[in-house]
Amino acid sequence: MALFLGSSSSQRFDQWLKREDGRSDVSSPSTPRLTQLAVVVGMSSIDYARQHSMMGALRVAARPSDMAFYGAHEGVQFTKRLGMLTQKADAHLCPRCVEKDLDHPKFSWFRRTHQLQGVDWCPTHRTPLLKVRGSDPWALLPQHWMERGEVEVLKLSAADLEPNGFVNRFVRIACTLLERTRPLAVGRLAGLLGDRARVLGLRTSQGGVKPNLSDLVLRRAPEEWLMRHWPELMKKESGGYLFGLDSALISRTVPSTGFAYATALATLWGLPLQVQQVLEQIEVEEANVPERSVKRRNAKDHAFWFGGFWEEYLEQRGRVRVIAPKLGVDPTHLREKFNQLGLPSLHDVASAPRWRAFLSFEAGVPLSDACAAEGVSEAEVLELIRLSCARVANAAKQVQKSYVVRPEQRASR
Repeated sequence: MALFLGSSSSQRFDQWLKREDGRSDVSSPSTPRLTQLAVVVGMSSIDYARQHSMMGALRVAARPSDMAFYGAHEGVQFTKRLGMLTQKADAHLCPRCVEKDLDHPKFSWFRRTHQLQGVDWCPTHRTPLLKVRGSDPWALLPQHWMERGEVEVLKLSAADLEPNGFVNRFVRIACTLLERTRPLAVGRLAGLLGDRARVLGLRTSQGGVKPNLSDLVLRRAPEEWLMRHWPELMKKESGGYLFGLDSALISRTVPSTGFAYATALATLWGLPLQVQQVLEQIEVEEANVPERSVKRRNAKDHAFWFGGFWEEYLEQRGRVRVIAPKLGVDPTHLREKFNQLGLPSLHDVASAPRWRAFLSFEAGVPLSDACAAEGVSEAEVLELIRLSCARVANAAKQVQKSYVVRPEQRASR
C-alpha cells in the first residue's frame, strides 16, 4: 500500500490510514497493524487475517483459553505479535508467478505460500523460489527485485525438484494450515498425534527404547530437505529426543511451532486428505466444548444452536445478513458461530459450480474429477470441505431441491 501511495515513511503511511478510516484510534499504538489494514480495505480483521496473514501457519495450536479466531479482538496480543510476520527470515518469490502477474493485473505481489518454512519451490509451478537480496525486501514488488537482479536462486539439486511423497505432502499440509481460521486446541492435537504415533510403533515420551517421531522423520524425509530445514536432526543419535520436534506429540499445554506440527502431520500420515480429516475431527470436538458449558448455564440456548437453529439455517439458506437481524445478534458474531458449527452460506448452492463439485465429491466422485467436470479449482472446493460439517451436504441438497419446484407450486409461492 505504501508503495502505491508513494509514502516514504511509516509516519506518512500512518497518517494516511487515519484519514482513510476517519477514526482517531486506527493508528494508535494499541491497534495491530493488521487490523488497521483490514479497516481501510473494508474487511473484518478476522477475514483479513485468514486471507492475508500467516497466522494459520505460525500459530497452529493454542491453549483452550486462547482459542479466538485469528485477527479477533479477543486475541489482539497475538495479532500484534504475529499478524505481520512470515515463517522465513527472507522474502521469496516465484519468477513464473511474477510473469503471470505482469500479464494481469500488470503488477506482481508476494505469495504467502512462498514464505512457508520448508517450501522451496512454488506450489503452483514447482519452480525453485528466488530469495530477495535487498535489505528491505517488502519495500518493493517482486518484479522490481527481478528487474534489479537482486534475487538469487535457492540451491536445489535435481532431486529436490523430483516428485517426493513426503515433500509433496508437507507442502500441501502447510498450505492447508495457512488457510485455517483459528488455532487448534493443543491438547487435542497432541492427543491425536500421539495416538497415531503409537499405532506406528513410536514412543510418546522423552525416554524409552522405541523410536520417536524425529527418528521417523529421518527415515521418511529427503536428506537434502532435512539439511536445509531440520539440520539439528542430522546430528542427533538414533532414539535421541529432539525437543523442538518430538514435544509436538507430548506437550498438552505448551504449543509447538507451526513448522514442527506440519512436519509431524506430514510424517505420521500418508495422504494430505487423512490429515485434513484429523484436523476436521479436532474442529468438530472443539466446537462442541463451549456449547457444553453453555448447556449447563442455559439449556435453551444449547438446544437452539443444535436443534431449532437448523430449520432457520435451511429456510434462510445460511445467509448471515438475513439471519442475524432475526436473531438479534451481530453479523460478525454469527459468522464466527457459523465457523464453529461448520456452516457455510448456502445462498449460491443452485448456481455455483463449486457447490455442484462439492456435492459430487460427497457422493464419491474423486475431487479432481468433480472439479474438472464443473470447471472449478480444487482450492475452491477444498475451502467448502474444510469448513463444512457432516450435515451440510444434505442441507445443500435440500436447498437445491427447493429451487426445482413444480409450476403449480411456483405459482402458489
